[in-house]
Amino acid sequence: MEGSSFPASSFQPPAIARACARYAPWALLDSKAYFAALENDTTAEATTSSGHAVRVTFCLADPPAISHFCVHGPGLDREDFTMEPQVHSSAKGLVLLRFAFTIGPRAIHRRNRLAEYYVYKAGRGKPPSLTPIPRTPPGTVNSSYICVLPLDDDDEDAGEFLLAELGMTRSNSDYELYVFSSKTGEWTIRQLRLQTPPGVRNEDLPGPHMDKAIALGGGAVGWVDLWRGIVTCNVLDDNPVLTLIPIPTWDGMLRRLARDITCCSNGFIKLVDQDLRFKKTVVDANHKTRKVAEDLDSVDIIYDSDLLLYDDDAC
Repeated sequence: MEGSSFPASSFQPPAIARACARYAPWALLDSKAYFAALENDTTAEATTSSGHAVRVTFCLADPPAISHFCVHGPGLDREDFTMEPQVHSSAKGLVLLRFAFTIGPRAIHRRNRLAEYYVYKAGRGKPPSLTPIPRTPPGTVNSSYICVLPLDDDDEDAGEFLLAELGMTRSNSDYELYVFSSKTGEWTIRQLRLQTPPGVRNEDLPGPHMDKAIALGGGAVGWVDLWRGIVTCNVLDDNPVLTLIPIPTWDGMLRRLARDITCCSNGFIKLVDQDLRFKKTVVDANHKTRKVAEDLDSVDIIYDSDLLLYDDDAC
């Protein structure tokens, strides 16, 4: 497995130090995998579309430490992967993983068609499993943002799940909803039109490239455009309807430094913005001030302007 274009860090998973013998009820999981032949009681195996075995192992740390997962294919080389496998969605004991291979029947297709998806299911007293997901029917427009929803309201549904993906078709208001059921092992397709609030212009609607998909509870899923809004749909409804949740726009010509949206356990949707703060100062050309570390020891907030002052006389 030599000659890879991956950085060396992709093959060096960090050591995990756990203080408790039992796993915590939740974990902060790194979204990108490491390539390593590690195995423990979380290891599960599946077969790729090319017939190769692939194994997934989770290395769980006590939060707030970061957990990670490792991937190993005994018959696969480094060049058989186009990127590190990634976490796309998770809910309860389910994790949706995305693999991108250079080999196999899907590798002849462009873009998302070489991607393969797998759902990892935690054991909960049983051995864990890794389920390959069949591709959506030919001709469908994929977004690569899929949400996993557990169906465990009763014993009959224990371990069963749905996958929901949304693809834009002809315009900003026409979509196709793809839902995969682990019970049937098949995808269903519905054509839907986005219901928009009054006064929303067509150019303000989310585009075809979403930033993420999040579960909103009760079977509802939100496909997030971080700058234009959230397209929501309850995929459990017999007649699902697409609606738009507008979000605050940005001020000025530049977008925020960073922005993210998540759904909290209490049902609230939380938006977080990270922005640059500019501090106006008056500089005397005849008197230059340079702050040193001791000047900042007792300061609760340090502004960039405090750190970027340059003293010509210090050189």
